[in-house]
Order: sequence, then structure tokens, then C-alpha cells
Amino acid sequence: PLPAQTELVESISVAGRYTGKGVQYFGAVLVKSNLSMEEVAAHYPDCVVEYQMTPAIRAVGKDGDGKDRLSFKSPLEGNGYFIVYRWGSAPAWLQGILDMDAR
Repeated sequence: PLPAQTELVESISVAGRYTGKGVQYFGAVLVKSNLSMEEVAAHYPDCVVEYQMTPAIRAVGKDGDGKDRLSFKSPLEGNGYFIVYRWGSAPAWLQGILDMDAR
């Protein structure tokens, strides 16, 4: 659920190799709120909460060509946008399948 004075703008979830070996899951929501970052973060204690100024999602970095790997599609107009996100790893049984050499 969303905290008071907060609206869901967009959500995104992906799986890929973003932080080295292995597959990571990344899930995020873009919210717009009249609350402070501390108040939004208190509502989501198991997540990372950061100010979001542009559509580009900095947490997943850039690809080999220097392009943003992941971006929100919604335009960000004005202030009060936050990204709320979590990372996760693939279960061991799935990681084994994903790491197999298909040659």
C-alpha cells in the first residue's frame, strides 16, 4: 500500500546480469508524494528510497555503450518523485540453469 499523500506513477521489474556474475531481480516503483524522503522511506523499511529527478534509473547503471540500462517511461514534471526499489538474487536451482553453457 502507498503512504498518505502519495500516488503510484509507474512500476517496473526486470531480471538480468546487472551487478556482476549471476542473475539479479530488480523491482521498483516511481511514486510522487508530498511527504519527505524520510517519511516515504519509513513506510518501506525493507527497500531503498531515493529522490528521482530523471526517468533514468541510476541503481542499475549504464550498459557497455554508456546508455542507461533502465528508465521509467513516465515524464517527471515538478518535484516530489521518489524511486522505491529492491534487489534480489535468483534461487540456486534457477541460477544453475541460467549459468549453463548452451553451446
